[in-house]
Amino acid sequence: MPKEKFNISFKYIPFPTGLAGVGYSKRSINIKVNKKVVGCIDAPNYNTPDNLYRLRFQVIKKDINEDGNPNCTWRWMFLKKKFETSDEAKEYTKLFLKKFVVDNKQVELWMDED
Repeated sequence: MPKEKFNISFKYIPFPTGLAGVGYSKRSINIKVNKKVVGCIDAPNYNTPDNLYRLRFQVIKKDINEDGNPNCTWRWMFLKKKFETSDEAKEYTKLFLKKFVVDNKQVELWMDED
């Protein structure tokens, strides 16, 4: 990841249409760094018992075979922390990325090379 710039942005995922949209009344949000998707803020839906937002990031696997799949170089990392609103999740995302990706380099994000 380039050291000179680290632009964080968010893009809402469109609502599902028709019957598929009945259980999804809130929109999830893609997390982007330098215009590439690196994670998602998952909105609560019909299958979420606590009705809270969740964060997940695409991270590079340290050991390529840690999950038994040698064909994939990344995996989803879900955070335990949950949020009442999408704005709270966005603010925490900015803090998380700054602390663990930029400053301490404890997490290496996976970005598609398209």
